[in-house]
Amino acid sequence: MVEAAERAEQLVGLALLVSEQQGKGGTSTVDNAVAEMVCYAQMIRMSLDWACRNFESTPSGMVHPNVLGVNVGKYYFAAGYHQIIQKLHDLAGGLVLTLPTEAELRNPESGKYLRKYLHTTPDVDVEERMRIYNLIRDLTADAYGGWHLVTTLQAGGGLAAQRTMMNRTYDLERARRKAKKAAGITG
Repeated sequence: MVEAAERAEQLVGLALLVSEQQGKGGTSTVDNAVAEMVCYAQMIRMSLDWACRNFESTPSGMVHPNVLGVNVGKYYFAAGYHQIIQKLHDLAGGLVLTLPTEAELRNPESGKYLRKYLHTTPDVDVEERMRIYNLIRDLTADAYGGWHLVTTLQAGGGLAAQRTMMNRTYDLERARRKAKKAAGITG
C-alpha cells in the first residue's frame, strides 16, 4: 500500500511537470485531469492511513493494519490505475512513445534539431523535458510499464480476491440494520 500511495503521488507530479513543460500548465484540461489524479492519490493515501489508525490485533497481541482498509485501498489502486495512466498519457501526448533517444540529443547533427523542436518555453530545458518523458514511458509504456499495469491489477489476488475480502470484513449486517431502520422496518 505504501508503494501504491507513493506511485500515485509520483504520477500526479509527472502530470504536472509534463503539462508545465508543454506550456499547458493551469489550463482547465490539465487542472481537471490533475484533480482526478489527486483524488485517486489521496484516496489511496487515506485508505492506508485509516487502515493503520484502525489497526487490528491478533489473539497473541500482534497488531496489523485493518484488513478492510488495506483491501479497499488495494482495490481502489488496482481498479483505477489504468484510468490514471490514461489521463497521464493524454496530457503527455505521443512523445511518450516517439521521443528520440538521448544519443540522438547528444549527436551534434540531430541534437541541434531536437533542441530546436522540443523546446517549448524559455524556462524549459530540453534534456529535462526528455527525462520526464522517458520516465513516463519507462513507468507506463514499455516492458516494465506493461508489467506494472498487469501486476497492479493482479497483485494480491486480483480485484475478485479484494472484493471477497471486503465483503468478508465489512460489517454487512450493521449496514443491513441501518437500511431497515431508515426504511421504518422493525424486527
